[in-house]
Amino acid sequence: MENAYKEIEKKPFEGFNEEEAKLFVGKNSDYYLDKWKSSKAPDKKSGWNWASCLCGTFWLGYRKMYSIILYFLCAFIVIDVTQLFIKFNFNRGFSLASSIALGILGNTFYFNYMKKKIAKIKMNNQYSENLNQEIIKAGNGSWGGVGIAFLMMTGYAFLSYGIEVIITSII
Repeated sequence: MENAYKEIEKKPFEGFNEEEAKLFVGKNSDYYLDKWKSSKAPDKKSGWNWASCLCGTFWLGYRKMYSIILYFLCAFIVIDVTQLFIKFNFNRGFSLASSIALGILGNTFYFNYMKKKIAKIKMNNQYSENLNQEIIKAGNGSWGGVGIAFLMMTGYAFLSYGIEVIITSII
């Protein structure tokens, strides 16, 4: 199974066709397909995305990329702990940098996420008549995903506050 993923990663558009990409993306599929097609390597660089820049984790949640949200939240926790020890606040700078990074990498993150999801669906549903339905279900935007992102951010806020209380009481 792992070898199949490595083979797909070698060639950006191999492993799925345009129709499957449209089914996965759903609304705004033309926008994403234009970005990915206009890039020589959409799995590495796919142009700027205003929605991912301005909406950040909520855009990631809408597109169901929860693991990337976790990476960002872990980075924020590391930043929070670090600034408690060095007594310097650089949250604004990190927030701005993460927004810019999401603007630059949002389409790329989404392309790679879609590619892996479609590959997994095809491996698990090779003989299924409902392949398209599975692709639609795995992809598309999700307002529930925005809610999950909100809950993840709320959990981060409580965790960050708890860590701050513990560390400041020790220091």
